[in-house]
Formats: sequence, structure tokens, C-alpha cells
Amino acid sequence: LAQLEKHGFVSGIVTQNVDRLHQAAGSREVLELHGHTHGVACLNCGAEFSRHEFQQKIQQANSSWFERFMPPEEHLDLRADGDAHVDTRDLADFTIPGCTLCGGVLMPTIVFFGGSVP
Repeated sequence: LAQLEKHGFVSGIVTQNVDRLHQAAGSREVLELHGHTHGVACLNCGAEFSRHEFQQKIQQANSSWFERFMPPEEHLDLRADGDAHVDTRDLADFTIPGCTLCGGVLMPTIVFFGGSVP
């Protein structure tokens, strides 16, 4: 598709993928219907931030939690969908950083099942 776009046979791509593989392949005009996993957005002010940077803030804010509950990968209780099993009691002292602009709640920039496509 990227080559078709490059040579003028396709003017753009509309995708439900959230992984940005179309962009990695070279596509430039991509409409991501369900967003993407590379960012987080504030539910209050709408500011967007890098998912990678947000993940680093989570790990910095919870370094002792990660040492206690995230053993080496081969010991994780992984589910079929790739999620790790963590008991809700284990989250009692887990801190989720808020928006650096307004303190609001941040969530991935994707449309979850049941959510509205913008």
C-alpha cells in the first residue's frame, strides 16, 4: 500500500489498526479510525503525550512496585491476550501519574471496545 501511495495510485489509507505498521511501511496519509497505541491523552484538557514517556513516568513513580510484582519475564503469569495477571490487592500502592498540564486522567489514544470513534 505504501508503494501504491508513493506512485500516486492510492491517496491514503483508512485503517482500524492501532499499531502504526502502515506508517512504518512508509504510508504517509493514514487515517487511524481507532487511534494508536503510541500516545496517551488527557481526558480533561485533551493534551497528548508520548506513550513511551508516560510508561517511563509510571515506572519511575512505582519502582519498588515493579521490583516486587514484576519478576523476570519467564515467571510472569501471562494471559492469552498478553496481559499479566495481577491481583487487585497488589495495586493498593500503585501510582498512576496524571496530566502534567492539568492533573487529569490519562488514557491510551485508542478507541476501546464500546467506545465512540471520533
